Amino acid sequence: MTPLWTLPEAMTGRARPAKAAVGDKPVFAYIASLPQPQRGIAEAVDALAAKRLPNLQRSVKWGTTYYGVGGG
Repeated sequence: MTPLWTLPEAMTGRARPAKAAVGDKPVFAYIASLPQPQRGIAEAVDALAAKRLPNLQRSVKWGTTYYGVGGG
C-alpha cells in the first residue's frame, strides 16, 4: 500500500525547556522556540483558538501550551 502523504521534513527538533507561566508572552516565546514545522503548526492552532474563543487565556504548563476560557 502506498502512503497517502509524506512529511516534508523530519520532526526531530526540540523546543527549549519552558517554565510554567500564565499569559500571552510566555506562550508566544514558547511557540517561537519551536523548530519548523512544529512552529508553523503551533502558530496556526494559536491563531485559530484566538479567533474562535472569546476571552482566551493562554499558559505554559508541563512544557507545552494550554488554552482555556472562563477559568477552565
